[in-house]
Amino acid sequence: MTIFVTFLLTQTNITITYNSHLIITGIKLASYLLQNNFIHGYKMRNTEYGFTLIELMIVIAIIGVLAAIALPAYLDYMNKAQVTRAYWELAAMKNGADGAVFQGKTPVPASTQVNNTNSEEWVGWQGSNLVISGIPVTIDAQTLSNKGLTIRKMANTYIMGITLGQNAGTDIQGAGIYLLRTNGSAWECHIWPGTANSFKERYVPNGCILVNTAPI
Repeated sequence: MTIFVTFLLTQTNITITYNSHLIITGIKLASYLLQNNFIHGYKMRNTEYGFTLIELMIVIAIIGVLAAIALPAYLDYMNKAQVTRAYWELAAMKNGADGAVFQGKTPVPASTQVNNTNSEEWVGWQGSNLVISGIPVTIDAQTLSNKGLTIRKMANTYIMGITLGQNAGTDIQGAGIYLLRTNGSAWECHIWPGTANSFKERYVPNGCILVNTAPI
């Protein structure tokens, strides 16, 4: 017995009939849908909101290139910022040292090292989390140290120095910052890389010079 089924396609007003040969009718229906982009459109609608694997790989590659360029630049920026900050923290002691020298006194890094107020004066150093710290100590007759600040008198020259450490970046830890002043002259800033093997010249603050040996 032959079965007749009628599909009414209202969009096109086309009527398709088929008998029990369902395979032939299925092929005709599939062909019609393909020709009219029903299946193709459905697939596109399912995928147009996503990304292909190639697109994702391109995005990841771009992010990787940007990170490779930006990260070293960011680390350099942070290292220079820390060196500059430590320099200004040390430079703030210049007024105290100048005041002591002007009064004929010896500038010292710790208030507890003022044994005679008529001959010694504390420069006001409070320490820094970028500087290797330490308790007040007399290194020799002309050299005192406290909380990482060392002050030494050599002939007519006073030297104040600190060594970077603690929270400083790993590339600059071990580097030294020194301020030198000879009677009648201005302060000079010397930066010594010390044990900071990755220290770069670009980290040197404006007004300072990079030296190969530590002044003290």
